[in-house]
Amino acid sequence: MKKHLHLAQSMDMSISFSLRTSFKNQKGEHPIQLRLLHQGVKREVSTGLSILKEHWLPIGSCVKESCKQHKTYNAKLQEIAYQARELFQMMKHTLVEFHLDELIERLKGKDAPPETLMEYMHNRIESYKGRIGLDLAQTTFYKYQRTERYLQEFLESSRKLKNIPVSRVDTIFLDDFYK
Repeated sequence: MKKHLHLAQSMDMSISFSLRTSFKNQKGEHPIQLRLLHQGVKREVSTGLSILKEHWLPIGSCVKESCKQHKTYNAKLQEIAYQARELFQMMKHTLVEFHLDELIERLKGKDAPPETLMEYMHNRIESYKGRIGLDLAQTTFYKYQRTERYLQEFLESSRKLKNIPVSRVDTIFLDDFYK
């Protein structure tokens, strides 16, 4: 019995792998593509792996056991699928909306995640430390630290999130925070 990779449909995104049979490298191998489907939009991106066509199991989206390195290849495919699912979940919970192209860019490491509110608060408070006693009172510094704590508690209790991008802070968010 063949083992199939566990490919998830993470809420509304499906993940699978396919062999790009229209292209062969110098060794006669075909690239393995990561296929993502989200909100009716399909994108394919190279995994950086390639394999001979006879070693590919299209139904299971994995490398056949007849290939000596099948465990290594399939483990790498599982890792790629896991990274895509994790990134999708993170983006789904922290961004208002996003497109598959943004997810793919982040998978490739080309796009740093947006600066988050809690990172901003932490960086700002760190920069204030050097100003204590110069143009910032110790008590004011403590107030900034308390505000950071209050924001974290607000996010966790009200929004069920640990963090949000700064771009999502709007008047509705601020009104809810000050209630």
